[in-house]
Amino acid sequence: MPILWLIFALAIVVLLASISYSLRKIARSGSKSRCEDSEKTQGEINVMFLLDATHDPVNFGVAITDIKDKEGNAVGREEVSVQVRVGDPTVLSTTYDESTDQGVVNFGAPGESAFTIDVVDKDDPSELLATRSWAFRLVAGDPSSVGSVSATFEGIEEAPEEPPTEPPA
Repeated sequence: MPILWLIFALAIVVLLASISYSLRKIARSGSKSRCEDSEKTQGEINVMFLLDATHDPVNFGVAITDIKDKEGNAVGREEVSVQVRVGDPTVLSTTYDESTDQGVVNFGAPGESAFTIDVVDKDDPSELLATRSWAFRLVAGDPSSVGSVSATFEGIEEAPEEPPTEPPA
């Protein structure tokens, strides 16, 4: 379990570096075509988490740094908006509070789903500034019960169960 937390912490560090790099690249370019080039990285998945579908919910935090306008001037965090989305809501679900940049990921049915964070211009949400995705693969957890067991043997039939008889008094 501690290794999963270490991997999760490492993923957050990578996220921060990726978002920072993307925002610096866009801010330096100053042109729409350069921004469109940066959108080509949308959907890249560099990390995959493999978890039991019964895994407890996980808290996450989002950090955005080094936000600049096209002229290279620093821009406050309040000028961008964060959108958190999942690919398959039967596998992952999430809640996110942009006022605290904190959220929770909940795990559902076994399967695969992307978890994506988009950073957009608050005044123009169609203007994608940065994006980052992680893949989650949920597998069935350890068995906890068995409903029944049966077998069929060719040429042999089971004798019907007879009700127990009470011993003589």
